[in-house]
Amino acid sequence: MKIKPITNESELKQAIELDKKTYKDETLMGSLEKCKQWLDTCPDMYIAIYDNEEMAGYINFVPLTPACFEKFKNGEMSDYEIDASDILPYHKGENLCLLMSIVVDKKCQNGETIKILTNALFDKINSLAKEKKYITQILAECVSDDGKKYVTRTFESKKITNSKNGEIYLCTLKK
Repeated sequence: MKIKPITNESELKQAIELDKKTYKDETLMGSLEKCKQWLDTCPDMYIAIYDNEEMAGYINFVPLTPACFEKFKNGEMSDYEIDASDILPYHKGENLCLLMSIVVDKKCQNGETIKILTNALFDKINSLAKEKKYITQILAECVSDDGKKYVTRTFESKKITNSKNGEIYLCTLKK
């Protein structure tokens, strides 16, 4: 298994194919055009894991504008409604982030893949902190039972409201 960022359209297409295998509701998936716009705004928002040359999963973790973060926090917005103007690049100081999605191919759901992806996310958060880019708040919209399990096991988390598609959790890093 190899970790690397998603950096181009071909890799975004692979992530969207994983979405199609994972999500039953197509409205939960970003379009290729929207995902490209997001990536242009925050080039390091995706972390992918590969099994040989095939994408086995990814995490989409992104800083939001304060206004978008508040809408999300209040359950007034879902991730597929986010525009590129709602996203920020990681920047020095406080970053309000959204764990937008975590997807693992069913054939790789062995516990190890998610563990490697999660470690890569924490490595990223620690690396950003060394650059004085601090993740001060994290939201997650959980649209599945697996998503809820992941968030509650991975973070100190508290459900704060319902959303159109699931539940919104406020998360902090476990000590």
